[in-house]
Amino acid sequence: MPTFGIDSYVGEYRGDAIAFHFDYGIYSDPLECSSKSGFAERLERIGGKKAKIVSFHNPGSGYPFDEAIAIHFPSAGPKGIKLTVFATCQTQKEYETVRVIFRTIRFK
Repeated sequence: MPTFGIDSYVGEYRGDAIAFHFDYGIYSDPLECSSKSGFAERLERIGGKKAKIVSFHNPGSGYPFDEAIAIHFPSAGPKGIKLTVFATCQTQKEYETVRVIFRTIRFK
C-alpha cells in the first residue's frame, strides 16, 4: 500500500496477522495515548537509545487490525529526528512477536 509523508520518511509492511507502519522524522508520533482502552506503557533501551513501548485496544481506527502496539524513540537521529513504529495485530497474542521485532532495531 503506498504511504506518503510530507516531512518524514514513512512506510508500511503488512502480513496476515500484523501490520507495521513507521514514521522517521521531526514530528513522529510521541504516543501520548494513555486514554485508550487497555493502555499499557513501558520504557526500555533498544539499540542504545531510550524507547517507549505502548499497547492498547484500537477498534475502528482504520488500521488493518484492532490491537495496537507501538514504539517511539524520541532521539533517533540528528537534529531532533524521531522514530515511531506502530503495529496493529489481529490479537494480543502477536504482541510478543512485535516486541521481539522492536528489540532488533539498531541505529548507525
